[in-house]
Amino acid sequence: IDNADTQPPTASPTGSPSASPTSTPTASPSASPTSSPTSVPTASPTSRPTDAPTCPSGEPGGPVLVSEDCKCGDDRLFRTTDAKPGKDPMTFEDCNQLCLDTDGCEFFSFGEDDSELPPHHVGVCIGCPGPDVPAVYHNGFNVYEINACETSSPTISPTPPPTSSPTNSPTDAPTCPSGEPGGPVLVSEDCKCGDDRLFRTTDAKPGKDPMTFEDCNQLCLDTDGCEFFSFGEDDSELPPHHVGVCIGCPGPDVPAVYHNGFNVYEIN
Repeated sequence: IDNADTQPPTASPTGSPSASPTSTPTASPSASPTSSPTSVPTASPTSRPTDAPTCPSGEPGGPVLVSEDCKCGDDRLFRTTDAKPGKDPMTFEDCNQLCLDTDGCEFFSFGEDDSELPPHHVGVCIGCPGPDVPAVYHNGFNVYEINACETSSPTISPTPPPTSSPTNSPTDAPTCPSGEPGGPVLVSEDCKCGDDRLFRTTDAKPGKDPMTFEDCNQLCLDTDGCEFFSFGEDDSELPPHHVGVCIGCPGPDVPAVYHNGFNVYEIN
């Protein structure tokens, strides 16, 4: 027997010999294996991201009505031309898309097909930047927010329970939390009463002092059914003959006919 290639035995045998050695060694062993395997490998990555943001309902965000009878102010991004007789006006969908395609456009106001809106304003589309909701009054225009989600706003806190028994007698005059009597409070800027006004004082005459704010408030207090008054403020944008003009308005709705320089106050 030729023992030329026989190797001497190891000094100490392995503690746990393999049950059965591999028949052939691996062709290309890894240079340095990872210290530990991944805990949870990815099942399969997504092929591409979602096309558009989605709302909690799972529906994509879309134009949501945020304000009625309003439009953008002077900071508008664009305004389409008035509708031409015999031609179809711009559609709501086209107005939404125009805003989506315009950098910085977060809202758009659209002239709805409304009986109170002149025909040439139907389909007019105005692009508005953010972040504030446009709030220039214009009857027949509505403001929409693009890529928004319909949300319901919960009440901050529930209303307190009713009193167990009515008061013996009403208070003599309404009072505010401070204890002071209720007074005229500004409720709307650049607005005045509409056709349902209770009174309107005459325009200011050159060389004569216009009516004061206090006198306008008192005139409303002395007029049956008057809950609001609009007053022509001393404003650079208001013609001089409108300064001091006082208009009495019934309730319960806050007057909302746009007129630059007139402000609306609620009495008491």
